Amino acid sequence: MEFKALSLLVSDPADFLTATPQKPVVFEECRDAVRSLFTYDDVDDLLSSRSLRIPNVSLLNTSMPAPSRAFADAKFPTEDIADPLAVAAYLQNGYSITFNQLHAFLPPLGELASRLEYEMGCPVEVTAFVTPPGAKALSPHHDTVSTFLCQTEGTKHWKLARPVVSDPHPDERWDWAYLDADEKERVLSGEPDLEVTLQPGMCLWIPRGWVHSAVVDTDSQTSVHLTLQIRRESRYWLARQLVDYLGHIPYLRKDLPARQTTAWSQEEDDTAGFLDTLAKLVASVDTEDFRRYATHQHRSRFRGPKIRPVRDVLESERASPVDAVIRLDGIRGHEWENGILRLHLGGAERSFEGAEAQLLRALIEQEPETALLPIAVQTLGEEEARRFVRVLLALGVASLPQRNQVPQPAESWR
Repeated sequence: MEFKALSLLVSDPADFLTATPQKPVVFEECRDAVRSLFTYDDVDDLLSSRSLRIPNVSLLNTSMPAPSRAFADAKFPTEDIADPLAVAAYLQNGYSITFNQLHAFLPPLGELASRLEYEMGCPVEVTAFVTPPGAKALSPHHDTVSTFLCQTEGTKHWKLARPVVSDPHPDERWDWAYLDADEKERVLSGEPDLEVTLQPGMCLWIPRGWVHSAVVDTDSQTSVHLTLQIRRESRYWLARQLVDYLGHIPYLRKDLPARQTTAWSQEEDDTAGFLDTLAKLVASVDTEDFRRYATHQHRSRFRGPKIRPVRDVLESERASPVDAVIRLDGIRGHEWENGILRLHLGGAERSFEGAEAQLLRALIEQEPETALLPIAVQTLGEEEARRFVRVLLALGVASLPQRNQVPQPAESWR
């Protein structure tokens, strides 16, 4: 696999995936590429377009959000559109802008997230923070996902402390109630385990659970940084899939007697009996069938491939798909068995057999950047190759070049 996106962030992508760091690490080998991801101009373009809806944009000051109605455009009260002037006023008063789900409405970042998903095998979401001098968007906290934090404009000073909750589950969001007096002292006033000022182009890896906070110095420029949230699953997630997998069994579906639900800890025999029965149910699980179930659940969490119905589907039906190129970002997994290649495309699947399967398997492994049709013709012949390429275009696994495409700042990583 060619690491087109992950190589933008870390020095050795293959090593990073094999031995993902369990402590924060700073990477700065790809400064120019990181700086181009999201700039002041991108921030202004998003706000000035007057199409950004709340809560895709929010305002924070030390974890306290501004009321959404306070910066909504009064001329469009039912549409929840952010007013650029109102947002600017909050910035002047020390609030930070948060752009949520940025991958969904900024195409270059959407393509970056999709490529990262392909390379890392897990969903990726993108958020941006714009913080004025002297301000702090969030108080110390942990995240329930690991994060690449990419500084693109200005500087920001970060302090990180070892976890209060090790590897927190998705439902274990930050809560000061977790902390006793000593832990609060450590997080708020203790010596940080890592302290770093991120310059434009630097990237900080923060494993989930690590406590972190940041501030922009009063004499610095406005800071802009992206968070690429890497949503990998844990064995806890796998255990929950097992519970769901067993959910059809009548024994588990029946109501508990009322006395047991109100005084469960007193019913030792019932508890022991339940655990014994549950152990037998787990032991009877077909391992391969459960593996398929869990794999499907995992792949269903991804967005599907990017499909352009007019350019890639309709136009390719009328014209020759001669310029089509392979595009693997939308493939969420593939399996090869007995000459059949099964592609997983988010919530959908597609199987290929025979020469088409062999060809597509080679394309996935080699990922050529040249036109797809001449390669397909060598294996399938002219007519079948054209049909094959049109199928891939319709699935989002191949794409035609866009006409009059304006170069984007993130072009360097593609």
